[in-house]
Amino acid sequence: MAFQASCAPLKAHEVLLSFWPFKAGCSSRLLKVPALHRSLGVPALICVAAIRSRGRKARICRPAENVEQIRLNEADLTGFRKDFFELFTHEEDFLWNAMTHPRQTERAVSRCFKLVVKWLPEEALHALLRLFVDVDAAPAIWISGLALDVDIPPTPALPGDFRLPVSEAWLLGLARCLGIPYGMLGFYSNNARGGLIRDLSPKPGLGGINQPHINLGLHRDVPACVSGDVEPDGFILLAARGDPEHAALTRICSHRRLAARLKPPQLDALRRSPMRTECVRQGGGISPYGKPFYAVEGPEDDPKMTFFYIPDHKDFTYRIVSDDEETQAAYHAALEVGAAVSDDVDLQAGDALIINNARCTHGRSSFKPQLDGTDRWLLKTFVSAGAAHACTTAWPNLLLKP
Repeated sequence: MAFQASCAPLKAHEVLLSFWPFKAGCSSRLLKVPALHRSLGVPALICVAAIRSRGRKARICRPAENVEQIRLNEADLTGFRKDFFELFTHEEDFLWNAMTHPRQTERAVSRCFKLVVKWLPEEALHALLRLFVDVDAAPAIWISGLALDVDIPPTPALPGDFRLPVSEAWLLGLARCLGIPYGMLGFYSNNARGGLIRDLSPKPGLGGINQPHINLGLHRDVPACVSGDVEPDGFILLAARGDPEHAALTRICSHRRLAARLKPPQLDALRRSPMRTECVRQGGGISPYGKPFYAVEGPEDDPKMTFFYIPDHKDFTYRIVSDDEETQAAYHAALEVGAAVSDDVDLQAGDALIINNARCTHGRSSFKPQLDGTDRWLLKTFVSAGAAHACTTAWPNLLLKP
């Protein structure tokens, strides 16, 4: 069963608390929370707050521990486009390329940041600024209602030179609110944006995570404990177009929520012994992939969990194992529990999903592409929190002890 929040207009600073079971058989773009009402045995509670900020509204919906939903009124944000083209007066201003013109790109990011701070309602901005510093913040934020480009071209069937200037401005501006947006050299860096923004759309037969038939298992993006390199503090998925069949669902599972549902011996085992990823080749050979890693690290009340996933490949399959049988069993049990307590997000046009890569895992359901230009099209960029981790204060305290 899915649930829908009341969307009746509220006066400034009014708060409506309610729980609304949504009729079976009706479509809903709101977060699905089957795990929550299964565990509680009652309909999930949805808190809706409508807050007027400088003439613009933000409805804050908190259906579960996994995702905080913020619903904006797109009509209030249409001026974003006008301001965009007043700031970006020449084509070369917004047709930047992070690889070939880094200074021009940095200036574009600054302008995008200026626009987003101006147009985003205060409560939505506050939620973004809390994401990496407040341990009580939701590990993911789902913002709906962003005003995108007026004409979105057909979803690309192959990688190419596609630009969505207004959508890109939202993505980079939101990322700059969190820290510094970045891409990876050699990782889609030959696209029109120099790799700073990546297109995610169905590409059957090309391999990787864009294969729509794959049920992407829960994982964290580029975890440093496996790759041995710097990992993103977070990333953003912005939907230029959603799946018309509403089958492509992004799954989010809070590490804190998952750990609370594991048995103490399972958590002990996951902290005790490392896991490792192995590639099993068709000829029978086995080779390691990345470094061994501990599936659970960090404090007990705010654990950092690592699950690793490699998409299907024509030359090999993969497996994640441990020399400790209890640890290996606990790892795969945790994946099953995570799937049960995760929430599904149906990203549609104008939605942005902001994910704290250290505090939740994510995945995606399989879906059938249309391959007619109407398929789901997401833009993605990584985020480095930068100064957010430099201080040793506990949010919201801004003072350091000498």
